[in-house]
Amino acid sequence: MMKFILTILTVLLLTLSCADEKKTYVQSNRFWDSLIDATEIGELEQITDDGRFLLPYFAPGDSILIANRLLATDAETASRLTKDQISGIMGININTKDIFKLSKYPNYPTNNLYQDSLSSVPLYEYFTYAIQSNDSSVIAFETIIDVNTNQRAVYISKEDSVYQLSYGDLSCSLDRFSNTGRYLTALIGNNKTWVIIFDLQSGKAYKIPNDEERPDSMIAFSSDDKMIAFVRSEGLVSNENNYYGDIWIFKFKE
Repeated sequence: MMKFILTILTVLLLTLSCADEKKTYVQSNRFWDSLIDATEIGELEQITDDGRFLLPYFAPGDSILIANRLLATDAETASRLTKDQISGIMGININTKDIFKLSKYPNYPTNNLYQDSLSSVPLYEYFTYAIQSNDSSVIAFETIIDVNTNQRAVYISKEDSVYQLSYGDLSCSLDRFSNTGRYLTALIGNNKTWVIIFDLQSGKAYKIPNDEERPDSMIAFSSDDKMIAFVRSEGLVSNENNYYGDIWIFKFKE
């Protein structure tokens, strides 16, 4: 009889354990599954194809991209060059794809960091940094929710309310606000990453499709918020913490 009771208890515990695992699995994928394919609101276009660019941003007028280009074509050549000779700042015409050297260029746009303390960070999560929209009406911040895996989540604070934008097992890293403040971008994923666009006006979240095994990063908005530039890299050649890759542009339909 005792053996029979122990068997029943074991089965019940296993059943509950499986139910919890299933619940966790569903919860962890709910955010990923909720992301809308960004091609519903825009078009994706590859601008370069030699894998030698990083840190793109839009020049005034939004028809020219400025980016750092790897000039050395192999490791042996790079070993004979100085740091300034290994790479250089180039301009890329978005329409013709022509690449040209620049004699001078505007400074790389910086993120609008929020420097004050935040009282809205959830308990048991670790604050990393915060940024604010250009009109300071919205603050976005990032936390580490699991120190063992470095898993991160993104929140926004607006009108004394806090909203969690990302959740689940995939880490989500805060990136930047668009110039008008309508959009907020982030990177989701661990090794491979995707660009996420949070439309703070509609409340919808979009994922730029990436069928390749290459991470996306280094996002920049055009001045009118009609385009996003980013780098899809091979993850092979780096400049400090950034990897060279190809520049892609996402063009909004609106």
